[in-house]
Amino acid sequence: MASAEDGYASAPATSRTAGRPLTVEDIKRDREVDAYVTKADEYTRAIGYTEHGVRHASLVANIAGNVLRRLDPEERAVDLAAIAGYLHDIGNVVGRVNHEHTGAVLAGRVLARLGMDPVEMAIVMGAIGNHEEETVSRSARWGRRSSSRTRWTCTGRGSATPIRRRSISTIA
Repeated sequence: MASAEDGYASAPATSRTAGRPLTVEDIKRDREVDAYVTKADEYTRAIGYTEHGVRHASLVANIAGNVLRRLDPEERAVDLAAIAGYLHDIGNVVGRVNHEHTGAVLAGRVLARLGMDPVEMAIVMGAIGNHEEETVSRSARWGRRSSSRTRWTCTGRGSATPIRRRSISTIA
């Protein structure tokens, strides 16, 4: 986990958040986010997927926060995981294919407008952009799968780099 010296443990205050870092509750109250989540749910239902609306986004946000709370005691990491979890499927508003990439870009735009620190934005966007297992396996295609079911080992140039299959580990 990065520390305050790395630049993301203390987000700048914005008028939108009244002197405190952006939280998942701020994200949930945002009209643009609400529109993306609502329409993404409508569109995914139309093509036969189960509910991907506010209930799903809130559930994933809670689970992501709980997972990070176990991996990293820093509360800001927990907040970023929850934010990424809530926003993870907003790319479905554009289309199901590569929705993780579209969602990362949409989330970056929203987070910038809300005044999130750029390093924190990059962390959240990375988690969203890598939340589909196909994305992780494509990124590891030049490597080999390790014996662990929860890690990929990339063996490109330089030493092997472990990558957890679940994108939330990009925050830890």
